[in-house]
Amino acid sequence: MKKLLIALFVAATFSLLWACQKDSFLPNNNDAADTELMTEIANTSQKTEIDVTTMPNELKQFVAIYYNPIQAANAYIAPQLGYELILEDATTVYFDLNSNFLGNDTNYKGGKPDLLKNGKGCHCLKGDSVALETLPATITDYITANYPSQTIVAAVVKPSGKYGIKLSGGDVLLFDAEGGFVKVCGPPPGDHPHHPKDSTVVINHCLKGDSVALETLPAAITDYITANYPGQTAVSAATKPNGSFAVLISGGQVLIFKSDGSFAFECTAMKPK
Repeated sequence: MKKLLIALFVAATFSLLWACQKDSFLPNNNDAADTELMTEIANTSQKTEIDVTTMPNELKQFVAIYYNPIQAANAYIAPQLGYELILEDATTVYFDLNSNFLGNDTNYKGGKPDLLKNGKGCHCLKGDSVALETLPATITDYITANYPSQTIVAAVVKPSGKYGIKLSGGDVLLFDAEGGFVKVCGPPPGDHPHHPKDSTVVINHCLKGDSVALETLPAAITDYITANYPGQTAVSAATKPNGSFAVLISGGQVLIFKSDGSFAFECTAMKPK
């Protein structure tokens, strides 16, 4: 009986550690060859995007075990090299062609680590825009309790059902489909091979201004987004003192338009001289 109790205690303790510290159980990869391969996958321009539902089952299982409840948002295959997965919170994970784990952007030891950093907040805001009044009460209650001086300025729902929420102070939060808090999504500064260079400072600066209702935007703006960013929608918008508009779209980009609604530039890229 005593041995049984000890065994149960050990099992319970291990389960608790596993649930609370999944990241610490990630395979520890210090192999130089694997690190070099991860660097090649990260830097190659030959990657092709694949549907996350068609990626190898081993990759799906790995994400489910080590990153739950975060799911894969994008998947890429680099011919003769391996796979790159970008998760919902912008963590980037690498595998070889045999689905063996190589590493992720938090334990990366390659020569150009900056290439693996993301504007995580922007990535978390990728999804379909959703009316703020339709958000689960658990989300609004959480924000009221934990961010009392901030308000929700934009919200999206992801294919998995999770919600990405942008607050007036610039914080981006991720919630599950039931409205339970998952994590602060970012965004730290940096750039990524699949996304333009950006930074928290640049993005927040671009969105500074007075909030404006999306339905009041000039038709020229909505027409431009429809024509040049098919499948994406405006998530939030602000007007600046000079009359120009800043529009955050569901793909994470911030677009700047002149007061007449004509396109000026994409704010996450370098402003043209």
